[in-house]
Amino acid sequence: MKKISFLPTKFKYNNYSKNIIMYYRDGKTTKLNKTEIPFDYYIYISPSYRTYGNTDSEEYRLLTTNEKLIKIYINPRDAYDLYNGRLTTGEADVSPEQRFICDSFADVEFPNDIKP
Repeated sequence: MKKISFLPTKFKYNNYSKNIIMYYRDGKTTKLNKTEIPFDYYIYISPSYRTYGNTDSEEYRLLTTNEKLIKIYINPRDAYDLYNGRLTTGEADVSPEQRFICDSFADVEFPNDIKP
């Protein structure tokens, strides 16, 4: 587990620039800092979905039924429509901010000396 020297406080996804805007505090001041991080949103979906873009060649499996899934990079608004459709997806409707936090901070120990 790795340690970080800053405390993330707020996340916001920008659909136009496809960036996550992250607000954070570091240990030196109480000032709120801001940075933009590029992030391509993705979902897991049934291979019967016709894709015309960037897909991952790796194979994924649904835990409950062992059904094959593919990873596709997609606009969050289009992904929401797919969740309500007839195709099998790998998870519930996850926002880009939630996806980014899980991907980036899953194995991170947050500092306990920085106040939010």
